[in-house]
Amino acid sequence: MRFPLFYQSQLVSFEIDRNDQDSTEIDLSTVLLVFINGVLQEPNLNYVFTGGSIIEFSSAPTVNDNVVIFFYRGTIGQDSFIFDINENIKKGDALRLDKSAEMQFNKVTKDQSNFAQIEDRIIKRIDSAATVETPFYQGPGVSNDNYKPMTWIKQKGDLFIDGSLVSKARDSYEAQINPI
Repeated sequence: MRFPLFYQSQLVSFEIDRNDQDSTEIDLSTVLLVFINGVLQEPNLNYVFTGGSIIEFSSAPTVNDNVVIFFYRGTIGQDSFIFDINENIKKGDALRLDKSAEMQFNKVTKDQSNFAQIEDRIIKRIDSAATVETPFYQGPGVSNDNYKPMTWIKQKGDLFIDGSLVSKARDSYEAQINPI
């Protein structure tokens, strides 16, 4: 069972800086200390955490369980940094996979057909800075070997996603009133 990680009511994400050699040596599965009802949980056995903002338990905790998660952070400003990110993409937005540039410029033969995605996919959850979860799609145009450009469409109305209301409101929509 997958659960998002929150700290002080804010979704948090733990990422490795792939441009920093020291950072790539970090095993993110061991930076969390997870306790359920006071019992230390073992990484990759009781839970899986590979970075991002999602932790996956092999056996989901119940509502009555006391779950405590600690993150080993190291020295602030030296081993770890906190970035306040102004999110652009959000839960409820839509994504559409487009034809790749090679197909658009006729560099791909007809045998290597390159479909654009037919339907938009609504974002159900943001897992990390690089991954989102959308409803399962198995149609043409999706492949692990063929990366495609993507079109991002901002949410235009309130939606119900997994039984919860997701408002179209964004910080960028707030009025900018400047007295003159």
